[in-house]
Amino acid sequence: KAAIAAATIGLSGDQRQGFALGLWLPKAWYRRDRWLSLLSPVSWLFQQLAGRKRRRSETHQARYQSPIPIIVVGNITAGGTGKTPVVIALANWLIEEGYKPGVISRGFGGSTKQAIRVTAGSDPALVGDEPLMIEASTGVPTICCRDRVQAAAQLNETTDCNVIISDDGLQHYSLPRHFEIVVIDGLRGFGNGRLLPAGPLREKPSRLQEVDCILVNGPDQFKVAPTSALPIAVEVDHLLDAKTAQKVALDVIQRKSVHGVAGIGHPQRFFQTLSNLGCAVIEHPWPDHAPFSEEDLNFHDDRPVVITEKDYSRCRALDFEMIKAPVFVLVVRLDLPNALKEQIRRTLQSNE
Repeated sequence: KAAIAAATIGLSGDQRQGFALGLWLPKAWYRRDRWLSLLSPVSWLFQQLAGRKRRRSETHQARYQSPIPIIVVGNITAGGTGKTPVVIALANWLIEEGYKPGVISRGFGGSTKQAIRVTAGSDPALVGDEPLMIEASTGVPTICCRDRVQAAAQLNETTDCNVIISDDGLQHYSLPRHFEIVVIDGLRGFGNGRLLPAGPLREKPSRLQEVDCILVNGPDQFKVAPTSALPIAVEVDHLLDAKTAQKVALDVIQRKSVHGVAGIGHPQRFFQTLSNLGCAVIEHPWPDHAPFSEEDLNFHDDRPVVITEKDYSRCRALDFEMIKAPVFVLVVRLDLPNALKEQIRRTLQSNE
């Protein structure tokens, strides 16, 4: 409670409540708190509404037929699973294969209702943080819109892309798709196995039987993935100095005490990554997509502050010179499994 109070100084009552809920409810899901069973009737209603929405969307799906293949990368749980690094790795690999990929995204946290092309100068409050990160890491055309069908149509009409990657959108059934990838967080699994809001599941685990490929990020501690699932691992690559935008070697933080700040779906994974580098981490978790100010990153000591790429994409406009300590961005990379690459090759070739 003290940590939440300190982190929310200056926020309104509603903002404080949202901050606390964004940290507290996911923890309850994965602790399997018994009181969550009280929300089971709401979860049942959620399931009925989601099922009705899927049937209606699939009925209307024929209204839009994409002239180029669409690959959907998503998950069946709320919160971070490592989906965005997969999207980035997939886009970069397709470029190496000679394709011209484009990305569509809802832009979680953004406010745009119209399809908009993401650029380096886009406002994260308008387009969200993940589209900015994807565009910066790949350079491919990236369209942000709540309506992914509208985003796909604009990508087809305004670019020469020949394959579309949908960042998330597994449950956006009005969007046609040629290949589905689900990413599972192996460290957290499906929590208590309940549907939202009593648990983290967006859909029942049986949905996994319908997709083309399942990727498990990290060891599958709870054995929730089928045997056909492919393992992946997000690896640390280098640091970026937020004040100079220069690449920095990892040894500037290794074996040192650092402030780890993360406003992502699973901040504990980020803190563990820093610990694996030999850092003594002072943890500062924030809810996913939380906005940062300079003061939020200023701890008034000389310890380096380390943030995620996703958080950096959201707070590039900050004046990092106002922060006393150095601020570093932890840059990661991911290698796609060869089996997945071969599956996608066959799918794309069959649609040429």
